[in-house]
Amino acid sequence: HLTGVRAYVTEIQKSTRLIFVACGTSYHACLATRQILEELTHLPVVIELAGDFLDRSCPIFRSDVVVFVSQSGETADTLEALKYVRKHGALCMGLVNVVGSTISRVTDFGVHLNAGSEIGVASTKVYTSQIVAIIMVALELSVDS
Repeated sequence: HLTGVRAYVTEIQKSTRLIFVACGTSYHACLATRQILEELTHLPVVIELAGDFLDRSCPIFRSDVVVFVSQSGETADTLEALKYVRKHGALCMGLVNVVGSTISRVTDFGVHLNAGSEIGVASTKVYTSQIVAIIMVALELSVDS
């Protein structure tokens, strides 16, 4: 459900850029959706590996919306990046698979994937769900108010 996102649509549409912060497979889901995000939202989209984002002390502005994408909602580098962004006052969104995870609790709003747990190394179920959820968010943001 995108109920959490709907409450922030106007604020997101007024932002200067969308920054996606993730690691591993979640990072690749963000990369796979960047073009459609930019086309539908007309906002610049930046995709960051959480560890690199922290190493560079990436500039963050209150006009940014930062989306933290994680399967578990507990990825260490992504959590550290979230703490960093919160200090700078940007709007924070979580996109996680685990209800009640740290990212889902600490962000301003978010999307729960509810894809179920992965059995095995490959994360195909959550990866696919992340792509679908990001595109759904982009579609929600593309609607004129």
